[in-house]
Amino acid sequence: MSDVSDLVAAAQHTPVVVIGGGIGGLVAAYECAKVGMPVTLLEASERLGGSVRTVEVGGIRVDAGAVSFAADGAVDKLVAALGLAELGLDDQRVAQQARSRFTTSPRGLVPLPDGVLGIPANPFLTDVVRMVGWGGAWRGYLDRLRPPLTIGHENRLGALVCKRMGAKIEQRLVAPVTRGSLGLGPDDVDVSIAAPDLNPALTRQGSLSGAVAELLGAASARPRLTLAHGMETLVAALERRISELGGRILTGTAAESIVRAGDTYRVTGRRAAGEQDDAEAPGAEEFSAAVVVVAADEHAARPLLRELVTLPAAFSPASRLTTVTAIVDADSTWGAGVYPQLAESDIASIDDLTAQWRIGDSTRVVRARLSGVVSAADASAQLQRVLGVAVRDAVVVDFEAAPHREQRGFAAVAARLRDPNLWPAGLGATGAWLSGTGLDSVVTDAQNVTERLRRGVLFS
Repeated sequence: MSDVSDLVAAAQHTPVVVIGGGIGGLVAAYECAKVGMPVTLLEASERLGGSVRTVEVGGIRVDAGAVSFAADGAVDKLVAALGLAELGLDDQRVAQQARSRFTTSPRGLVPLPDGVLGIPANPFLTDVVRMVGWGGAWRGYLDRLRPPLTIGHENRLGALVCKRMGAKIEQRLVAPVTRGSLGLGPDDVDVSIAAPDLNPALTRQGSLSGAVAELLGAASARPRLTLAHGMETLVAALERRISELGGRILTGTAAESIVRAGDTYRVTGRRAAGEQDDAEAPGAEEFSAAVVVVAADEHAARPLLRELVTLPAAFSPASRLTTVTAIVDADSTWGAGVYPQLAESDIASIDDLTAQWRIGDSTRVVRARLSGVVSAADASAQLQRVLGVAVRDAVVVDFEAAPHREQRGFAAVAARLRDPNLWPAGLGATGAWLSGTGLDSVVTDAQNVTERLRRGVLFS
């Protein structure tokens, strides 16, 4: 089919059901609706956005989930395409300020040296010696004297750093950085994915510290951006565009089953009591579709797909992570980020959001991330212990944890999940459990999956 009018007609008669109203599901619905495909999106909860969520703490609204995106990346381009200003939304992008990072020590918070994944370029820097001692610094310097080694022999970051620069640098500098930035221990990090430029630099320089020095000298990372009034602005824009394009969004409606019948699918959704967007009574409703995109979390997606797709085993057990957003005493003047040592706290990272949200000098707002589910009291106590300041108010939100694309083994599992031979025509899945965490990864994956499905039904 090549005639444009035929394509338009085909699109208008190709209904789509998207299951899940997180960013991945909203993007998938938008990508289908904008070419004229009738779209119905089912979201089990009463809110859209998934890990994009804004909370109110101490009378201030701030992001509790995903908070930023790369300049000129997939999210930035999506924001431009949506035309937030046309929708009456604030389209102002705000560059996140580059801030130094600290870690915990018996002497309180101390600066982490510049490096790549926590690996220092010079083991004799004052900040390095402060953390690892002179013995650890001299052990790190032996890296310059050891025979050259390429990462091809060792993709585990922890093992690589231990071999080249010693256990103290791996444990006291690298571990807090990987735990804080990636949610992974050093041995769980795949170097070739987390720092793809490190391998060629190591080959050229002959030492790990020399490779880091080269990369720091040539560093030109894209700035990180956020939206002036929070990332929920993106959710609102997607919701409005989908509705403008004729799409139907049903919150409080959980998908219960997907049944294939020839070239079509029947999706059964159950509407919960208390739905506020219209007067429909609770109960089951059936939707017919030529295309189904499952954009739910992994624990919800797998049962829906079980009878249709033979999926590989889950990459990791289901788990939760918590963010705590808190108001802290204004005498906290560090204004940076903290990656605590594992022995010091369950907190993996703390970020100061004050400047990003243009909050006055009399108040500071911080956000911490922890593995598992914790109470507000426990999270506040840990924040107070790490920062050494009083916590005045805190809001805790927990999310389903998704794997990181930098985690060893994830790329291979993701490739198996993306094998086109697994998936029947018209059926696809997207989400962080398939793409890895990060808004740009999730948006890119949703766009790619939707494009494949559109082509499959419209160009066949």
